[in-house]
Amino acid sequence: MKKFLTGVLCGTALLVATAAASSYTIQATLFPSKVTIHNGDQEITVDGDEMINYNNKAYIPLRSFSEAMGATVVYQYPSDSTDGLHKIDIYQGVAPII
Repeated sequence: MKKFLTGVLCGTALLVATAAASSYTIQATLFPSKVTIHNGDQEITVDGDEMINYNNKAYIPLRSFSEAMGATVVYQYPSDSTDGLHKIDIYQGVAPII
C-alpha cells in the first residue's frame, strides 16, 4: 500500500510540475499581410510573411516598419555599456557614425 501511495504522490507531483511549466507558453499565428502606411500624400507599403497575430492584435517587425518609413535601425547586444539590456536605436534617415 505504501508503494501505491508513493506512486500516486509522485505522479501527482509530476502532473502539477508539467502543468506549471507549460503555462508560460504563448500561442500566436504568423500570417501573410500587406500594410499600407499613409504619410500625408505618400503611401508606403510593407509586405511580409512575418506579421504576427496575437490576441486579435497585429504585430509588425520593428525593422521592417522603420525602414519602410525611411529610418535606420541600429541594434546592440546586451553589454556593460547598455546596462545588460538589448538596445535598439531608430534614426530618421541615416544613422550617425558612433
